[in-house]
Amino acid sequence: MKVAIIDLGSNTFHLLIVDKKANGSFEEVFRQRIFVSLGEGGIDLLKPTAIQRGLDACTAFQKLMEQYLVERSVITGTAALRTASNRHVFMQQAEAIFGQSILIIDGQLEAQLIYIGVKLLSPMQERSLIVDIGGGSTEFIIVEHGALIWAESFKLGVNVLHDLFHHQEPIGHDAKVALKEHIRQVAAAFIDQVHLAPIHTFIGSSGSFEVFESMSGLPTYKDQVNDIPLSNARDIIDRIVPYDRTQREQIEGLPKVRAKLIVVGMLLVEEILDLVKPHRMIVTPYALKEGVLTKYL
Repeated sequence: MKVAIIDLGSNTFHLLIVDKKANGSFEEVFRQRIFVSLGEGGIDLLKPTAIQRGLDACTAFQKLMEQYLVERSVITGTAALRTASNRHVFMQQAEAIFGQSILIIDGQLEAQLIYIGVKLLSPMQERSLIVDIGGGSTEFIIVEHGALIWAESFKLGVNVLHDLFHHQEPIGHDAKVALKEHIRQVAAAFIDQVHLAPIHTFIGSSGSFEVFESMSGLPTYKDQVNDIPLSNARDIIDRIVPYDRTQREQIEGLPKVRAKLIVVGMLLVEEILDLVKPHRMIVTPYALKEGVLTKYL
């Protein structure tokens, strides 16, 4: 049976179509990502231009589901669609395009679904931290012996951080200091958890973390994790942050569509590395979509 998951994120919209087997396993048929920037300028009020970009993406996804003869689908909305005061303007039109309701998931459920998706590829026997950096929020999930022991969603997405701190090119020293202090304040509950016991493995799920793969010259797998040497991760951050947007667009391995928001994303990763001091870093392609697929379909 062909089934589809659509993730309407604050920065990117994702479509995943799979062939679901009778035994519960699935085989990917088609995947597409569209950089919509629904939360451009902040996630408290959606801009008309962002709404239109989102609706255009929804129309494209609906046509693809019809083309692939999708029989069942689940459509989720995350930070921007649970926060924006005018989200109903987008949702009414998007639901008309899809002919079904959009499931708005809160931050706690989003974190749990990311855990379910990541666990499909990563057994996580060591104490591990999963981080999923979105446009509006970032989810922090701590796992030990494969079991979720703590999870939280914080308003630390790249659209939010860019709007708050990245006002000049390249980003200034004072802005970097203020951004990192903001991260520590907002994610104070996470820092408390870090102090309880050391974290061995840092797992980045898709999104901004794909940059570590592409700039390391590693292939981006559909169903396999990549180990990123910690020294490589630090080097990549240092190769991105000091440059202006025009220069970043010329960096080999850095997709141009990520050049605008990548600096705050890299500074967030750097701060997490400084706080956690992990022994290992991996990037996994599985995250929210695969968790939704497992739980709801």
